[in-house]
Amino acid sequence: MSFLIEKAYIYDKLKAGVDHHASDAEYIEFKKLADIISPNNKFEWRGCHSCGQALMKFVFENQSKLELKTKK
Repeated sequence: MSFLIEKAYIYDKLKAGVDHHASDAEYIEFKKLADIISPNNKFEWRGCHSCGQALMKFVFENQSKLELKTKK
């Protein structure tokens, strides 16, 4: 969860309608978290900027589910 705390500024940008150009390492971490939240998700961030934005927003908006799944 510290990753999301460190990257909270990204969510602020996304909520304000400002794109965030994430690094591959950031996208990989967001994809790992999205897979924990929803194992059957279909997020593909490589080569699709808007898909990457949607991936990051999904993770931030569903981080409470992530907290529940990691506490088990």
